[in-house]
Amino acid sequence: STSRVAGTAAQLAYAAATLPGFIAPLAAPYAGTWWYLACLFPPSAASLFAACLVNWEIVSVGISWHTAALPVSQGSAFSVNTVLAMLALDVVLY
Repeated sequence: STSRVAGTAAQLAYAAATLPGFIAPLAAPYAGTWWYLACLFPPSAASLFAACLVNWEIVSVGISWHTAALPVSQGSAFSVNTVLAMLALDVVLY
């Protein structure tokens, strides 16, 4: 039926939208352009937010108002605030 096809298509689209969020940290472990592009897909942005959270939890700091603006690595400007800003851009785009 068409509802079954639509449900399967939605699941595949969601899975495809999460892939950049999982591939970006592998392709560029210290953030970079790939991380910004991956954030254009909301499921990938959620994955990269989790990557930022894990990064701050490893050093026993966690995410706070202070750490949200700090980059995830010294060689980049990507931060939790970047993910939130990209999600806001996603709202406008979609």
